[in-house]
Amino acid sequence: MQRVQHARGWSFLPKVTFIITLGLITAATGFKASAVDVFTDPVGFITLTAQGTAGPGSSPAYSFLGLGMTSIVANRGAISAIAGNDITVNNTLTPAQFAVGPNGPLFYIEFLDGANPGLTDDVVSNSATDVFTSGNDASAIAGAATYKIYPHWTLNSVFGSTDTADLDPATDLILIQNPLTQAFSTYFYSKGSKSLGTGWRQNGQGSTDVGQTPLYNDQGVLISRANSSNVTFQLVGGVKLGPTIIPLSGTNNFSGNVYASSALVLSNSGLFTDGVNTDSLVPAVDLVLIHNDAAGSFNTYFFSKGSKSLGTGWRQNGQGATDEGGTQIPLGAQLLIQLAPGNGGFNWKSPAPY
Repeated sequence: MQRVQHARGWSFLPKVTFIITLGLITAATGFKASAVDVFTDPVGFITLTAQGTAGPGSSPAYSFLGLGMTSIVANRGAISAIAGNDITVNNTLTPAQFAVGPNGPLFYIEFLDGANPGLTDDVVSNSATDVFTSGNDASAIAGAATYKIYPHWTLNSVFGSTDTADLDPATDLILIQNPLTQAFSTYFYSKGSKSLGTGWRQNGQGSTDVGQTPLYNDQGVLISRANSSNVTFQLVGGVKLGPTIIPLSGTNNFSGNVYASSALVLSNSGLFTDGVNTDSLVPAVDLVLIHNDAAGSFNTYFFSKGSKSLGTGWRQNGQGATDEGGTQIPLGAQLLIQLAPGNGGFNWKSPAPY
């Protein structure tokens, strides 16, 4: 969710816990103590599970996890001006507070209104008054007046800089896809080996610390686990509010459910709108695969547009004309969205399901 399509250029949990705490601050001002209500975004946590090999799936076991919480908002306010990748804001910022880290951007901006509410982009630098984004977003965010800036999730913040998630060092792998190349980068935790040291490492990159590698909410993560037991860990953060624009391109798109809810289903997901490949999945040929981590298998869905045998609506491969529109995109889950050859991709406008 953090990068718009043009800037990019071109992830079933057996146990889910969700708690929301909504903060309300009331300030009294003036002689008559008139009240002003200031609301904060809801916060909470979800519990994610990396499946072990004891289940019916293969070894290693794969878990397709979505990062269904955001990091806590670092800055929010009003937009004064937009010029290319230069966003002037009404807040006084500390220069370079949103600077790029050693493994990539550490912050992203979300535009809350205007032409494309929910559109996001990486922040690459800032001055006292301006935020500079990775791409030129001016035309896409015409009319945008408000924004939020979030820290990216990283390997450190999701799994702990000392592996508090308790993944097995060296053997449990975290795989992140590059949407441009469709290839995966592989990460693991090293626990003090002589050649690698201690901390998060990337395959083939030696002892370089990659703990600050950004993890994008809209992609989620894929975990490969060789141990027989399950591992559960909590993701504590903010609840994503409002719509989210998720870029889809290439053949395979690993896209996470960014919302802290299982109320997002195929029929209200926004994946199918009109069937035109510039803003929608194409009927029959574009596929949505939902992985059942505990079973180690995919269920495959597509939209049927009025065929004689299938009728109109969401269908599951091999299940005939049964309406599957109510199928959940589970909380904490990652989807595999497969676009047919020739589909140039589109921005999935995913509405908040609450």
